Amino acid sequence: MSRRHPAVPISVTAAVLLLTGCTGPSAIPAPTVTTTTTVTATPTTPAPTTTAAAKTVPVEPGECPFDPAGGGAVAFSILADDDTTPITLTWSSFRPEGEPVIRTATVVGPVISILQSNCGEGVASHPWTFTATSATGGGLSCVASYGGKIIATKSDFSEGDIARGDSVDCSGHPGM
Repeated sequence: MSRRHPAVPISVTAAVLLLTGCTGPSAIPAPTVTTTTTVTATPTTPAPTTTAAAKTVPVEPGECPFDPAGGGAVAFSILADDDTTPITLTWSSFRPEGEPVIRTATVVGPVISILQSNCGEGVASHPWTFTATSATGGGLSCVASYGGKIIATKSDFSEGDIARGDSVDCSGHPGM
């Protein structure tokens, strides 16, 4: 055997150390360790166990029900301060034949919706009535919309003076 064979591994080792910038075993970097920690937050306050549901006032026989595929959706919505105060609603209700009729209902909030489709005669030529009142104040807001467009919005708040009540009027119709 020739003496050159043992020198080749030593030469290769020296070349690797020179190319990597290392000067010996003490310069070899320690392996990097990455630690991932998952923290799950624990709520300090328990979530409420009850929620007030939104209420939809049903159409009466002879009125145009809401038809999501039919277009011409009319939505009257109320947001009240609580779920115990009666809210008196007055609105135009559309019928297939004839002009809209005015309906009144008393409903407890906090969220109340009236959904219909516009139909019948006089729908576009007559103003649409939509009002809401509460006898004991607090907060009350309304929004009237037609086909995704806002017709009117109003808000009333009687801070500290609950004896006067609240009243909002979102009457109107598209184009007014």
